[in-house]
Order: sequence, then structure tokens, then C-alpha cells
Amino acid sequence: MKMKLTMCFMVMLALGMSSAFGADLFTESFETPVAPEDPGFMPFNEESQASAPDETWWSEEGSGGGIMAQETGWFTTPYGNQCAWSNTNVHITLTDVLEANTTYTLSANVAIRTDDVGGDFLVELLAGDTVLGSETGTPTTTDFSESVEVVIPIGATHAALGQALTIRLGINEELQPLFDNVVLSSEFVPPAPVITPSSPYAIAGKYFALTAPTGEGYVDYQWSDKNGDITDDERISGAVTDELAFEPLEETDAGTYTVTYDDGTGAKEVVEVSIEIDVIPAGNEVPLTGLLGLGLLAGACVLGGSSVLRRKK
Repeated sequence: MKMKLTMCFMVMLALGMSSAFGADLFTESFETPVAPEDPGFMPFNEESQASAPDETWWSEEGSGGGIMAQETGWFTTPYGNQCAWSNTNVHITLTDVLEANTTYTLSANVAIRTDDVGGDFLVELLAGDTVLGSETGTPTTTDFSESVEVVIPIGATHAALGQALTIRLGINEELQPLFDNVVLSSEFVPPAPVITPSSPYAIAGKYFALTAPTGEGYVDYQWSDKNGDITDDERISGAVTDELAFEPLEETDAGTYTVTYDDGTGAKEVVEVSIEIDVIPAGNEVPLTGLLGLGLLAGACVLGGSSVLRRKK
């Protein structure tokens, strides 16, 4: 596909996202193990752990929780025959870990028992000991027709990256909420392509280069500026490659630069990324020490950007 990225001299800026793809990390309808006919429920304890379908199983926090069957007469569910209950909190820790550039969605259906009048629920996702997101509320039906969803976008950096994910189902009041159809899904969204400068500062009289995104099958590069397509000369090289080089850079080179290329995917999408800065005049490249120098240098390089992903007709 033809990609279009626009950038002025300064720093690499990743704005916006390109295509996304996702998958379910965890689903649970509490059908295994099967609760005994009498009394129709079983707690999350060593006995249920021994007959659980996976080594990873739910754990109680406090006075307990467990599996309950419809034969108790306390609820109905379209998601099989069983559900979970919680008197305090229950949780399960997954083998999956928190990943960067990923949006996590935790959902569940909730209900109350036919002999209860209410009781707030808690649906929560953690990475290690860090709470990533949670939702509370009060179910009003006994048939699991009510649902809750927690959406958690994670960027390129997060203090809990690499920590194991934990799902917690809990209660905020004395009465017992019920849970079913628990699903955790993730959607990875790669950052938008960016143009990378050879230096954080564009200084007249110095070497400077811009590097376009590269990858297997990337071809047909063309750099352009306000005057149109760039061609190589005695000072500028790489106009039809992934790297546009200035040797040396001149003050008149300040402005917006665009690179187009074919990434070989065949998709009909165009990505535009823009940044604006000024070229620092020769002789001004040595900043004063301390915060004053940093402030003056920052003032010489005005930064702004935007990103657009659109379909080509």
C-alpha cells in the first residue's frame, strides 16, 4: 500500500495507530467442575481445584466464593448451567502478562439471587498488584441479562508491563452477587509509522538525515517538500530511498517533509504524520548551561504534530 508520512525537523513523534488485531485471552462460564446435586454449589477450595479443568483456578479472598448450579433455584443463566458467587472477592491469575500498545476488555454478566434484594459487584483487572481498571454496580435481575465491561488502553509504557494479569470478581456490600460469562480480550494496536531524525536538533551547517519506516517489501520511496518531489544534488542525497540526508543542513531547509512509499501489503490506507520545527542557525547550537539553556533551545524548536489514518477511494 502507499504510505504517506509528513514530518518537519525535530524529534520522532509516534501519533495515532495503524491496523489492530485482537484475541480472547480468557473465557469462563464456570461449567467445570460440576457442583454436587446436594447442596447444588461448591466453594473455590482444594476440592474444586483438584477437579478444575486447568492448573490455574479461582482463589478465595476472605469468606469465600464458588460455583453454583441452576438447580438451586436461585438464578437462571443462558451461559450453561452454572455461575460463580462471591461473598468477598475471588480472583484468578493468568499466565498472560501486561503488554504494551494493547487495549484490554474485561466483561462479565452479573445477577442477584432470587432470595436477595441487592448487593454491589466488583469486576476488576490487575497486573501484579496494580489495579488497571474496575467497575462496580448493583445487579437487579436473576437471569444474567445484565452485563458489565471494563476497557483499559495500555500505551507504549506502563509501570506494570510484564506483570501477570489477574481477574478479580468481588462484592462491595453484604449481599451476594453472581457472575457468569467472564471474558478477557486483548487488542494489539501497533503504533503508527514515523519518520526518525538523525538528531533531536536540526542545526544549520551540520549533517542531518530523516529515515522513513522500513520493512520487508517496502519499495518506491519518494521524499518531497513544499516545492514538490526532491531530487539528489551535491548537498542532498537519498531522495528515492528510505533515508534523506543533508550534508550540510541549511537554514532554508526548514519546513515540512513528506515521504511516500509502498509497504507491499496491498491495503488501501494512507497514514499522515506531521511535525513542525525550525532549523537552528549555525553558531547557536551550543546551549547555555542549566534550565536557561534548555529553555532557549526549546524555544528555537517549535513542535506540533498530528496523525490521520484514512481509506483511499
